[in-house]
Formats: sequence, C-alpha cells, structure tokens
Amino acid sequence: MFHRTICLKYKPGVAQADADGLLAAFAALPSQVRGLKSASVIAPQEDFDACVDLAFATWQARKDCALDEFYQAALSWAKELSASLESRDSSDGEPAPDAGIPLRWHKFLVYFALWAEALLLMVEGLRMLSRNNTALGLSPTADALALMNAFTSLCLFGIAFLQLFACWELAHFRRNGPRLLLWANVAPLAYCLVALAALWLIVGEVMPGNVFIAMFAQLLLAVCNRAYYRRRAAMFVN
Repeated sequence: MFHRTICLKYKPGVAQADADGLLAAFAALPSQVRGLKSASVIAPQEDFDACVDLAFATWQARKDCALDEFYQAALSWAKELSASLESRDSSDGEPAPDAGIPLRWHKFLVYFALWAEALLLMVEGLRMLSRNNTALGLSPTADALALMNAFTSLCLFGIAFLQLFACWELAHFRRNGPRLLLWANVAPLAYCLVALAALWLIVGEVMPGNVFIAMFAQLLLAVCNRAYYRRRAAMFVN
C-alpha cells in the first residue's frame, strides 16, 4: 500500500464540530476517490492535533488523487482550519513503480509518436480515398483495386483511432493502455497480411521487398513494447 499521512495543527478557536466534520470528510474519501482503499485517523504525531492516514492501492492512485475534486475539497478545508499542515508520503516497503525505471520511451510514445503516426495514417487514408475517382465497371481488375483502396483507407483510419485511444489510455496510466498499444502495433501487420493476399489474388503480384522489412520492424516494435510495459505493469492499474 502507498500512504499519505496528513497532519495538522488547528488554529486557535476552531470549533470541535468543525474538527470532527473535517475528519469525517477525510473518512468518507475511500468511497469517493479512485484507488483510495482506506482513510483512518491515527494518533497525533509530534506537535500536531490530528493525523489522517490515507492508504492507496497504487503509487499512481496516490499521485492522481491530487486531481480529484473530493480530495481537493477536504484538503482545502483542512488548510482553512489549520495553522500548520504537513503531508508525508510513504509505502509498505514498496518503492514507487518508476523508482529507478526510466519512462523516456513512454513519454516519447504518449507525447509524440502515437498521435503523430495516427495523423500520418489519417492523411494516407484520405490519399487512398482520393484515388477512387474513376467509375466502376471499367474492368474487374480496376474494380477490385478500387475496393482494395477503400478497404485500405478504412483500415488506416481504424488503426489511427486505435493508436489515439492507446495514447490516451497510456497517458492516464490505465490498465488497458499497454494492451491497446500491443493491438495498435499488431493491427498494421494483420492489415499487411490481408493486403498481400488480396494483391496476389487481384494482379498475381506480391508487394515490394521493403514491405516485408517494414513488417519485420513493426513486429520487432510490438515485441519490444510488450517487454517494456511488462516491466512497468505495476504503474498501469487505474
């Protein structure tokens, strides 16, 4: 468990009812704040009048509580009633998940790579749609290629939205983030296999060799991302 202990010394003249109401507000937080397992009043430490121990399930939940309106309301009330307030973070022998584990690659994916690639895929999808400017019925091969372009465009848009969704989940350390990223990495491979088979059936040709190199690189990226986020699985529990 990851703890946050809030200790406060009341201002002179604070009514007992206000002090009790404040502690009751903290006690109610577990049902309001995501990832907060318990809130208990503990023996006052040092020169403080009251101390509340908040026990979070994960390090990330403790970090995200700063954005929660219920937590902020209780903390603001505590600041109003206290002459001095101190907040201390600790854990039950568990280091923070990112302690000693760099997150540079994660930040690169979230803040640039995923959304930039999604944008490029959508542009390419629009370009593929613009190719279908000829009337159908000219020849079976031309019709099949037009359908293939439309299918390619649809797949590119689907992969782009999947990447944006994975980016959002990863940025918020959601449990499904790494899994969605894996799907976003594997989806282009699945498309390429379908496109290879379709192209062979339509024109009897295979794609250039650089396509297979790109497929291998995409597979390697999926494997590396899988290993990267498995090591950081404790961070993605929201």
